[in-house]
Amino acid sequence: MNSFPSRLSFLLLLAAAGVFIVVTSAALPVVVAAHFARGGAADGFMPRDAYLTLMLGVAIGLPLFVALLSGIVRPLPAQWINLPERKYWLDPERRAETIATLERQGMRLALLLAAYLCFVHRLVVLANSVRPPRLPMPAFIAGNVLFVLALVAAIVASAMHFRRRR
Repeated sequence: MNSFPSRLSFLLLLAAAGVFIVVTSAALPVVVAAHFARGGAADGFMPRDAYLTLMLGVAIGLPLFVALLSGIVRPLPAQWINLPERKYWLDPERRAETIATLERQGMRLALLLAAYLCFVHRLVVLANSVRPPRLPMPAFIAGNVLFVLALVAAIVASAMHFRRRR
C-alpha cells in the first residue's frame, strides 16, 4: 500500500510551496501585473503585498481545503460515500484502509493543485520581469494541459483502484 503523502509530508510540501512563493515574490515590482488578457498582455495590477497575500491564500488555502474535504468521509455513513463496489470497500474489515486511501488521494490532488498554483505564480514572476509585463502563453497553455491531464489520470487511477477487488 502506497502511503504517500503522510499528513506530515503533506504539510511540509505545502509549507515548501509557501516558502517558494514568498522567496520568488521578492523579484516582483511594487505594483504587480496579476491578471492577463487572452494574448498574455497584462490588464490587471495590484500591490505586491496584496498579490503575495492572495497567492499564499490561494496556493496554500485551496489545497488545504481540498485535503480537508477528503477527510470528511471518515465519519460519513457508507450510503453517503459514492464508490464503485461500495459494499466491498466499505465493509467494516476494509473501511479504515479505504478511508485512508481516499484521504491520501485527496492530499495528492491537493498537492497537484498547489504545484500548479506555484507554476502559475512562477509565470506571473516571469511576466513581471519584462516591460511591458507579458505572460508567457505557450508555457501557460502547456501547464494547463499538463494539469488537466494529471487530474484526469488521478481520477482514472482512483476509479480503477476502486473497481477491482483485492
